[in-house]
Parts: sequence; structure tokens; C-alpha cells
Amino acid sequence: MRPTRLLMLAGSLVWVLAGVAVARNLLVATDARAIVHAAAWLGFGLAFFANVVATRINFRASLALQTASSVALAWGPDRDTFGLALLVVVAGQLPAVFSFRASLGWIAAQTALAFLPGLRDAYLWSTVSSSLAYVAFQLFAVGAATLAENERLAREELARANNHLEALQQRLADTTREAERLRIARELHDALGHQLTALGLDLEIARHSVTGEAAAPVQRARVLASALMASLRETVTELREDAGRDLLTSLNGLARSDGSPRVEVLVQEGAGRCAPPVAFALLRVAQEIVTNATRHSGARTVRIALSLINETWQLQGTDDGSGRARVCEGFGLSGMRERVESLGGTLEIQTAPGHGFTVIATVPREVRA
Repeated sequence: MRPTRLLMLAGSLVWVLAGVAVARNLLVATDARAIVHAAAWLGFGLAFFANVVATRINFRASLALQTASSVALAWGPDRDTFGLALLVVVAGQLPAVFSFRASLGWIAAQTALAFLPGLRDAYLWSTVSSSLAYVAFQLFAVGAATLAENERLAREELARANNHLEALQQRLADTTREAERLRIARELHDALGHQLTALGLDLEIARHSVTGEAAAPVQRARVLASALMASLRETVTELREDAGRDLLTSLNGLARSDGSPRVEVLVQEGAGRCAPPVAFALLRVAQEIVTNATRHSGARTVRIALSLINETWQLQGTDDGSGRARVCEGFGLSGMRERVESLGGTLEIQTAPGHGFTVIATVPREVRA
């Protein structure tokens, strides 16, 4: 929505040259007309540079002021050439906010206003030919600006698609890693656990059956089998709880130093470990928040905050995107809500036009695995 650097430099140069002409006229005759032209020159500069440095400005009102100032300068002595050239600068900014058809209408209107006084002159053909020449200049500026705007939009769309692909790849990697971890845990528990249990029972029977020198080795074997069973249970528990310990790492993995949107992660001290079902659900919610911000909101920054409040886990994701007047829950939001509610939690969504999008997922600290 702001002029490109090249347009800014070109517009600044034309504006300065127009100012030279205005200053010369003021030196020749300081009358009301010269003062009006000086005010128009200053008005154009203020409106043009406001588009460059201001963060919140009515772009259409700024363009209207620039057009009015250019027309006022064009009505100056000897049809101020630099005042007419400023019309081209205005035309170069039109594609940022208007469609191509609307830009053509704006060009036609400001050109007609600028050359209106010349229609009363005896050299009508000269006025018409000059106006057509400046229309051509403005069309060239609009065409170049349109190409630049389309390229910018394509680049942003490519960045969003790339971020979405990275999020999907991260989600696939996390899902694959979690599935493999749980598969190994099940295999250890079901296969080795069953065999060690059977071995322990046989050794227990043998301990009561044997006497003499054989009793001591059987007893040691039974103790060793019990220790192996305890180690197996501990290993399986560790594998299952890795999801909780990996939540902080996975959340930090969402944060990127480049790309759009930029993801910031804030985790309360001691809040990085939680039960595997909770960790898995909260990670998926965070990933979906980033994906939605990338695809739909046009946000520049997404903030993910994880905290433990009153025995409940709370994950809040906020972006600075465009926001919406009302929420239409698609597959992503519905999936988040179902995942959180299946653990006895709640999902709250807050949004408004111009105020971004906020998702708050709250899950009890203790849930059934």
C-alpha cells in the first residue's frame, strides 16, 4: 500500500523541480495566485511523503489531495509542466488501491481537470494533443505499477504457500515421530513385557520347587527378571512421556526468524512438560493457529503463549492480521475445538475487523491418557 522506492525517488525529484518553478514565480510576483500555487506544491509533498512514512493513513484521501494539488499547479502560469508531471506520479500510485478500470477513470478525470483551462484558448489542438500525451505517460506509469503490484502479491502468495508447506511438513514429521515412539512402546510392552511376565512366573514356581544349591541361582534369576520388568515399564513410560517433554521443543520449532508470518513463542517457566495427550493436542492447536494465520489472515506476526493457570493448561495464539466480523468455523477450527473438548477443555475464539485473530485453548492439567 506504499509507493515503491523507485517511485518515491522519481516523485521526489519531480516535486523538487516543481518547487523550483513555484519559487521562481514567487520571486517574480508575490500575488494570491502564486501563494495558492505554493500551498498546492506543499500540499502535494505532504500527501505524497505521508504515504511513505505514515503507518496509518487514508490512502485514497491522500491521492485525492495529490491530484487536487497537481491540477492547481497545472493551472499555473504557462501550464506548469512539472505540475502536469505530478499527475504521472499520482497515476503510478493508483494500482495499489484501485482496480485497473478505476485507475483509468481516475486518470481521465484528473487529466480533464488539468487541461480544462486550455480548452478556452485558441490553440485547442495543442491542448488536446498535450492532454493525450500526458494520458499516455500516465497509462505507462499505471502499467508499470500494476506489474510491480502483481509481482508483490505473487511473492506474498508464494511466501504464504511456502510457510503452509513448511507447517504441513512439520506436522507430518511430528506425527510420524509420535507414531513411531508409540509403536515402539507398544511393542516393548506387549512382546517383551508378556515374555518377562511369563519368565517371572516360571521362576517363582521354580523357586518353590528347587532346593539345595540350585535355589540360590533361581532366586537371583527371579530378582533379575523382576528388575528387567521394572526397567521395561520405566522405558515404556519414558517413551510415552516424551511427547510432553517435547512440547516446548516442538513449539519453538514453529518459530522462524524469517518468512511471514513471524512466529514468537513464550512459554511460562516450568510449563513445558505435560501429559502426552495434552502435549499432542496443544501442539496441533498451535500448528493450526500458525497455518490459519499464514493462509487467511495476512498477519505479519503470530504470538504463541503457553502457561499453567489454576491447574489448567492454557495455550493462546494471537496474530496481527485483518480479523473478521464473525467466525465461520471450517475444518481447521472445528478440528481444534473437537481435539480440545475431547480432553475436557474449551476453545475460545476472539476476532474483529482490524484487530487480528485470537485463539485460547484451555485443557485440564490431569486428563486420562
